[in-house]
Amino acid sequence: MAMVPNSTRAIVQTEFGAGDVMKFGDAPLKPLGELDVLVANYATGVNPIDFKVRRGLEPGKKIDPAEPVVLGWDGAGVVEAKGPKVRGLAIGDEVYYAGDLFKSGSYAEKTVVDSRMVARKPRSLTFEEACTIPLVAETAHEALVETMQVEAGKTILIYNGAGGVGSFAIQYAKALGLTVITTAGNPDSMKWVTELGADFVLDYHNSLEQEISKTGAPKPDYAFDLRDNVKIAEIVKLLNPFGKVALTWPLSD
Repeated sequence: MAMVPNSTRAIVQTEFGAGDVMKFGDAPLKPLGELDVLVANYATGVNPIDFKVRRGLEPGKKIDPAEPVVLGWDGAGVVEAKGPKVRGLAIGDEVYYAGDLFKSGSYAEKTVVDSRMVARKPRSLTFEEACTIPLVAETAHEALVETMQVEAGKTILIYNGAGGVGSFAIQYAKALGLTVITTAGNPDSMKWVTELGADFVLDYHNSLEQEISKTGAPKPDYAFDLRDNVKIAEIVKLLNPFGKVALTWPLSD
């Protein structure tokens, strides 16, 4: 099995809190599993989940003083080593990947990643561009295809379509044959989501029910909430009977 260094330079934290808990330091690297690759990171993405974990808001995420937390769930770089059962990837390949919430992340010079979460980087993309894609694309696909199992010919409301996950969700939904309703809050964002394929754009500053009526949009069969449930009650009321909802953040008590 390929060998990896014992540690890597990284941005680490040993406590939850504001941005100043992150420090430059050394983080341990676990030995490669049979399906793991070691990636030398050339670029790292930043997502909302990063600051939520940093602040201690992610249920189940703990800090072990002997093993500091390294954030980052998007990365792009070059494969430096791989486990014996890795297929489809070679040492030297330029790749991009989504990490694991409960493993050391991409705010580091090197990261051990499950190869099943890794793909070759398209030649048309820089490392900086590529590292913005994996987590948002994976999240959108999981919500639409795996969780809600959307069906062509139906309608979906994507709340906050101009964000990273939303922008992918709009494109996936159109490719899957759905009518897409989404929300935005300013002319530039409204133009952007329309260019992505949205059929109806609602102004989230107003009542969603009023906006549905104003735009003539149909009532949705599915809803994908990407604003931490701030309007979840309104969203649920809009759904057709037996409608489905996907969330990116747990409902509070």
